Amino acid sequence: MARKPREESKYNLYHVYLRGVGKQTIFLDDEDRKRFLKTLEKVLDTTEGALLAWCLMGNHLHMLLDMNKSTMSMFMKRIEDSYVWYFNVRYEHVGHVFQGRYGSEPINSESQLMAVVRYIHQNPVRAGLSATCDYEWSSYREYLGRQILVSADLILSLFGDRKGFKRFHDDLGDYVPARNHLRRLTDEEARLKIQAQMGTEKIDALVALPDEQRNRVIKDVCSAGVSARQLERLTGISRKIVALVKGGRDQNT
Repeated sequence: MARKPREESKYNLYHVYLRGVGKQTIFLDDEDRKRFLKTLEKVLDTTEGALLAWCLMGNHLHMLLDMNKSTMSMFMKRIEDSYVWYFNVRYEHVGHVFQGRYGSEPINSESQLMAVVRYIHQNPVRAGLSATCDYEWSSYREYLGRQILVSADLILSLFGDRKGFKRFHDDLGDYVPARNHLRRLTDEEARLKIQAQMGTEKIDALVALPDEQRNRVIKDVCSAGVSARQLERLTGISRKIVALVKGGRDQNT
């Protein structure tokens, strides 16, 4: 069956996303994230086009690209090939890292462009990884400070200045991507992910694990898409503890 052709943006603007095969974690630690960003910087240097926004989550990533469709295809292939090689070597992994081909959504209006930028930067907030958009592994900080990877002029011109940009991001907008590429896990899918991380079917034992081990499991399963509500419902771990662990405060409560 032939692949459906990608929709084209009349402005060469695309919201692009990649996720791990089977929604598995693709960034296990900061070294992985730094390596991906280094690859991104290197490929951008030799690509005709620009990166307007980015965000690295645990099992997926988002980018906003300003480039034509054929250039975007080559750009994404180089990034994927480089990171897959690195990931497989580092973790002695064999096979696919990313699930299928990357997804892309054409941006065809100014309002859509603004909403997509906010959606990308609010991803960690909506996932419970950060209380605000000031998240270490996204381009939000670049827009408020020094640009390293992004070309910020176009986006900042839409908001007038950095203060306008920040105000817009402080509002949780109602934008939803055209494709439901990040649907919520069912409880059964969440249960299987928790079991896989714990190495046992008895996931209610999570609450009795030593804090360090418990918190590592919480971080891993949240990165894999399990929600705080599901963790509480399936394991008895309170959402308060989950929020503290994801926020980097690993102490017992």
